[in-house]
Amino acid sequence: MLQLPVPHLDDAIHYYEENLGFVLKEKKEGAPVAAILRRDAVEIGLIENGGDPWQHSCYFQVSDLYALYEEFKAKPALDLSGIKDIKDEHGQYRAFFIRDADGLCYCVGEV
Repeated sequence: MLQLPVPHLDDAIHYYEENLGFVLKEKKEGAPVAAILRRDAVEIGLIENGGDPWQHSCYFQVSDLYALYEEFKAKPALDLSGIKDIKDEHGQYRAFFIRDADGLCYCVGEV
């Protein structure tokens, strides 16, 4: 599982629960502390390992891009782009982007 770096795990967990609808599935204490968060069938890993969040990103493919966009648009704490048509080496799709409080970038797309 992909583990995305965050500077303060507990703050990140709170942000993901409050703004992105994830719930804490598992938390690993020790060095480094890490957590697995879940929303529907999606799981992400967060880790407090000194990595730079601004250098990491993740893609989520969803079945109803517009519904999720409207849900997230109602959350003022989210740094959210508009929906864009994208054509790249992966094909053509519609997507929007979220930058979390620590700088991690998420592309949420629908083919």
